Amino acid sequence: MLNIRSFINFFFVPVIAYYLLCKKYDKKLQPNFESIIIYIILVCFNIPLTRVITFALRISVGKNIEADSSYYTVAALVSAALMPTLYDLGKKIKRNDKDK
Repeated sequence: MLNIRSFINFFFVPVIAYYLLCKKYDKKLQPNFESIIIYIILVCFNIPLTRVITFALRISVGKNIEADSSYYTVAALVSAALMPTLYDLGKKIKRNDKDK
């Protein structure tokens, strides 16, 4: 069942990634269809990236991190902070592929 902490981890934290992307590219936060699509894409990328971070922590520390724990919230925040960097990295890789 989806409790309030899981809801925050899955759906509110990607808003931070969207805010960081808008701030980085000097765009306004506007409630329009494009923003909703970008938000959905960020949610779709944030959840697996957070799972990768929690998996790495489980291997290194040996503690299983559930989706409704505060550790998962911290991992989701780290994932959201990494999103703009990964977006830029993807754009650079795509640009290098076009040059070849």
